[in-house]
Amino acid sequence: MSRDLVRLLSTKDCPSPRELPEGLPIWDLDTPYGRLRDIALVQGIEWGACLERFGERLGLVHEVKGTVSSVTPSCLPLSHAPYLGFAHVHVPLKFKMASFKLRIAYIGFSDRDYRASLEDGERMSLVTNGDEVFAIVRTNRTPSVSRFFASDFDKWASRYDDALNRAKREMAKARVTNKSSALNHQLLEVNERLCQDLQFGFYAAEWGRPLQLIYQPREETG
Repeated sequence: MSRDLVRLLSTKDCPSPRELPEGLPIWDLDTPYGRLRDIALVQGIEWGACLERFGERLGLVHEVKGTVSSVTPSCLPLSHAPYLGFAHVHVPLKFKMASFKLRIAYIGFSDRDYRASLEDGERMSLVTNGDEVFAIVRTNRTPSVSRFFASDFDKWASRYDDALNRAKREMAKARVTNKSSALNHQLLEVNERLCQDLQFGFYAAEWGRPLQLIYQPREETG
């Protein structure tokens, strides 16, 4: 692991938004995460595993099978010392519209992923859509999940539903050739908004490349 990644995952305190590293070289995970990705995409269901440090390497343990739309750890976070986070695989979204059917590999995290990251106290969460990998990283300004209510989680879900509906309208109205672009433009905005609200750093890269910080939350005062 790089020095930045060791510091990020090993220190007691989370970094401030300004201290987030520019890059996350996570590719100790290339083989185990790649195998998990291949299984998930072949089966058409999500798979995941817990992040664990093995000396100077990052690894995966406690692999778990999910459903078409979700996967949760099979262990309690407190069974890890410390709990670093969870890596999982998103399968493509299926769209059935008037004139076409689509399967789109979408970017970022779902509203359920953000909620789970807060509830489990993850330092870093990873997700891949097959071609790209994304990460959210907790900062010292990320609020406790106890500050939120069911109505807040419903609002997060509504943001995603609204983004999907806007993307569908774009696809149908403009008949865009790159329909994944219409969807991912909307989902990127939702991810950035949640990262701002929850003070997470948001990272992304193509598979096999170091993840780059693409959204650094503003430190809000008051």
